[in-house]
Amino acid sequence: MKLVGLGDSITEGYPFSKEDSWFNIVCKRLTVEYCNMGINGDLTAGMLYRVREALAVNPDVIIVLGGTNDAFHHLPLEVVQMNIEGIIQQIRNSSKAVSIILGLPIPIDDTYEESLLEQYRLWMKNYAIEENIPVIDFYAALVDPKTNAIKAEYDYDGCHPNKLGHNKMAEVAEVVIRMNKKI
Repeated sequence: MKLVGLGDSITEGYPFSKEDSWFNIVCKRLTVEYCNMGINGDLTAGMLYRVREALAVNPDVIIVLGGTNDAFHHLPLEVVQMNIEGIIQQIRNSSKAVSIILGLPIPIDDTYEESLLEQYRLWMKNYAIEENIPVIDFYAALVDPKTNAIKAEYDYDGCHPNKLGHNKMAEVAEVVIRMNKKI
């Protein structure tokens, strides 16, 4: 079993190392091969551009987690929709039998950007249902229901999880991966 994490700084493990990222943590727990393709600052457009690179490592599963940087660039929902749909279609149109799991972006502290992320998440949930794609609800795992921001115990800087947050993300990812890949 080989997993690829296609994402931004949160998948990469910023502000720590890739070894401390939720993605690497869950892959080590599952004892699978993996390739962390998170890039700090990446947008969903950059992820779309890198799908071929992700497929080139012959994964069994690609976990897609993006949108936070799109929100910081104030991109409308339609742009994120087009990019996520493009990522999914490229993976599905490849000659490889690759499973897809979609991660919902974590909560952040910036009010306007969080309002955009709310739109992205709602669309992602509905799209995943329509397309029969499993979802990792990172948002629900890290949100403080009183503030709709990231819980203080998981927060590094209002936008990135701390090490405890990365561990919580790995925990919820593991459940979804095991349910959908029978690892």
